[in-house]
Amino acid sequence: MGFEISALGRAASRLRVFIDYDYPATIAAKFLGAMFGPIYARWSVNRMANDATNAFEGSARS
Repeated sequence: MGFEISALGRAASRLRVFIDYDYPATIAAKFLGAMFGPIYARWSVNRMANDATNAFEGSARS
């Protein structure tokens, strides 16, 4: 899990948020991971991106 920020000129930046995930070893856990993993990953990445956006927008106004 992490993020990268790169400059896109003077007034803009690009935020890349990512998650590295390995499925569990057991069959039941693999099934549950395949079913719920993408939902959790999408929620988690969106949350990280929104939090970072809010933090940097707030610091830019100060």
